[in-house]
Amino acid sequence: VYIDELAFAYCDWLESVVVKGSPTWYTGAFKGCESLQTVSLSDSITSLSTSAFEDCGSLQKINIPKSLKEIGSYAFSNCKKLNNIVIPSSVKTIGEQAFRNCVGMVNLSFSEGLETIGNYAFQNCDSLITIKTPISLTWMGQYAFDGCDDLKTITIQGAPNIEGRAVSWCPNLEYVNLSDSITTIGSYAFCHNDSLKNITLPKRLTEIPTGLLQE
Repeated sequence: VYIDELAFAYCDWLESVVVKGSPTWYTGAFKGCESLQTVSLSDSITSLSTSAFEDCGSLQKINIPKSLKEIGSYAFSNCKKLNNIVIPSSVKTIGEQAFRNCVGMVNLSFSEGLETIGNYAFQNCDSLITIKTPISLTWMGQYAFDGCDDLKTITIQGAPNIEGRAVSWCPNLEYVNLSDSITTIGSYAFCHNDSLKNITLPKRLTEIPTGLLQE
């Protein structure tokens, strides 16, 4: 089964969606469905396409199935009422801006198995307070957690390459816990975090980058 590009986009009357089987998704399948509140995905789905549920402003609940391997770019961008996300161990990649501007997201849980978090993936997720990445993480994109206003503590495990401004402009961030296995941190990675109280740089860090903690 194919769900073609923009197949159900901007269907403002849709309130609930149940996706069965393992369809092939194309860009923006349910984009802009402003009344959509709940989505149920079958346990055989392996990927979510670009902008699959982007701009679904009323979406509150979605299950991420244990079969899913990739969350596409912009998949849930601007889903402002989405409040609880559990990323299962099957997911290897979270795409660029996948959860950007999900301002109501209070709980975010990663499982071991995740390898990459894309650029801007969780930018402006203002309600997040604590973040802990899995040991399996190998790459964290630029601006990945930029502008998360309520964030107080972030723990980055494993040995990911942390790109520039990955955790910047978080005004309430107090504690940054970094794995000693980390060797590369990009420019301005933790800049403009005005409440920062404690950060211990990794023992294996080969260079202190430009503007690392600039205020």
